[in-house]
Amino acid sequence: MKGVLPIILVGLIVLSPGCTNTAPLSERELATTILAQESAKVVRPKKVLVISNPFSEQPGRPEQVYEFEKAGIAGLKEGFGDDVKIEVVFPQLKPDVLKDPRSVQIDPQSPTPLSFLVSEQAFSEALQKHPDADLVVSLIGVPLNLAGFKECNQPGKPQFALLFPDWRIIGNQPAITRA
Repeated sequence: MKGVLPIILVGLIVLSPGCTNTAPLSERELATTILAQESAKVVRPKKVLVISNPFSEQPGRPEQVYEFEKAGIAGLKEGFGDDVKIEVVFPQLKPDVLKDPRSVQIDPQSPTPLSFLVSEQAFSEALQKHPDADLVVSLIGVPLNLAGFKECNQPGKPQFALLFPDWRIIGNQPAITRA
């Protein structure tokens, strides 16, 4: 993963007595705003491809799914500003997930469970449809088949920015350093 930006965001935890139910949403928006601002400094993109939660496009999901989606995209738009075109895509889910989401093994420790649910080629397909993207921002982690994701292992554009990635999917310390 030669194009991954050296950006690590630490989740904010609100422990104040005034914490409300909207705190996770504002934290999500703040995290994506910072991710966009810092990415823009390094890459200076003209077009950003955002890989986002495919469940947010399906009816009948918990309201939190839709609200998190809105907060994440709002933060990116604020962080990148009006001069950067943002294109949001929703990767295809594995066929088994559509039939029964519980049929797919998900590491309960992972901060990015969607990494386990999207199809193996979903990231590559998204990038092939948007070859002019300077930067790819993943709000859902990295694909499990990272070694087979050729766009991630080639030098040059696009570069990648990840929101709260599960570094274990990338590998051990030397693999993360190479990425």
